[in-house]
Amino acid sequence: MSPDDPQGAAEQLKLRYTIAAKVAEMYYKEGFAVVLQDIYLGKAVHSFLKSFAAKPLYFITLNPNVKAIMEREKLRNKTGIPIGKSNLFMTS
Repeated sequence: MSPDDPQGAAEQLKLRYTIAAKVAEMYYKEGFAVVLQDIYLGKAVHSFLKSFAAKPLYFITLNPNVKAIMEREKLRNKTGIPIGKSNLFMTS
């Protein structure tokens, strides 16, 4: 999220994470192997992972550096991350 995001964007993102976790739990309880794919950054990762009751739980992250992201974006036919905007940031 960035300061340029519209009002309510953070709440919508949190709701998306909550819904994804609940649906994943429902599928898991019915015997399915579940994989979720999204962008989880910073503190959102910890709260998202805490929302799962089912175990085992594996979290795999790809963490490219900014240069790698910029190179990838140049080669894409679509815009995933607007380069140069305030949303291209480093997290720790």
